[in-house]
Amino acid sequence: MKPVPLLPNCKAFSEIAHQGALPRTMREMTEGLLNRPGWVVIVEEAIDALDRYCSRDQQRCRLKSASVREGRLYLEIVNPNEPSRGLTEAAKAVSAEVCELCGGRGNPVGDGRRLLGCRCEGCRAAGMERFERKWQGPPGEQVCLATSSFRAGGVDSGSAKGRDPVCGGFSSRREMQYRDDLALLMSGRDDERAMRPWTSNPGWAGLVRALFATLQAERVGSESDADPALPRLPFMKEKYGQLRIDFDLYSDYQLSIGWFFEELSGRICMHCGMPGECRDREWVRTECDPCAAITEKMGRSRF
Repeated sequence: MKPVPLLPNCKAFSEIAHQGALPRTMREMTEGLLNRPGWVVIVEEAIDALDRYCSRDQQRCRLKSASVREGRLYLEIVNPNEPSRGLTEAAKAVSAEVCELCGGRGNPVGDGRRLLGCRCEGCRAAGMERFERKWQGPPGEQVCLATSSFRAGGVDSGSAKGRDPVCGGFSSRREMQYRDDLALLMSGRDDERAMRPWTSNPGWAGLVRALFATLQAERVGSESDADPALPRLPFMKEKYGQLRIDFDLYSDYQLSIGWFFEELSGRICMHCGMPGECRDREWVRTECDPCAAITEKMGRSRF
């Protein structure tokens, strides 16, 4: 796998686009993202996924445009189908985890009334002091998967006789452990600890959170809305510097999702979540420059 160059900064990307150095089709599709270069990598991977996994002989899916709606990335697809719908939801979910300026690990930001985008701490300090961090809900409900106040697909509070409506059945140690692990992951407060049930790479925690949000969107759009069970995260591991995702059964919706997240992980540092590239040394790892320097000193003992 050849190294992937880091994303250009906002000013450089704007200058390149206006000078016509980018392909005309790419420049047209990303006109709404000239001030959000960090999300261009999502668009690039989405274009590849549309061509490889969403298109059929009789139906060729193509990306018409990429824009921002309610602080999230929105892809407009020509000849949409079920796999492309999953890709659209995946790109929207990933944009809530990736800084719109540098492409690193970020958090949603807003002005107190609506979401405006996603930025890392460094980019927020540079020009976002007036904005407050804004999650999907009030404190205590934003990521409360472990509490009865969480309503996934209309789930209400717990009922009597030991039944757990959040997990969709009678409580068990395994289900409760999964829910606790998921709640820790969605909080985003301790990615290193939260990722242990799935992979040992905390830099990809944002991708896993986005994957769960994409699976939730599939359940909302399906006919089984009445089923209160939480969606299950698939089996995941690291192989050759990328995240590997293994669904038990692939639906049309999930067809392009797995490849999209796997390829995107090859451009995100597995340690810290910042923009990185695949480094083929004694072992293959996707790392940013600072993390690669640490790995050079520590060697295999780091893992």
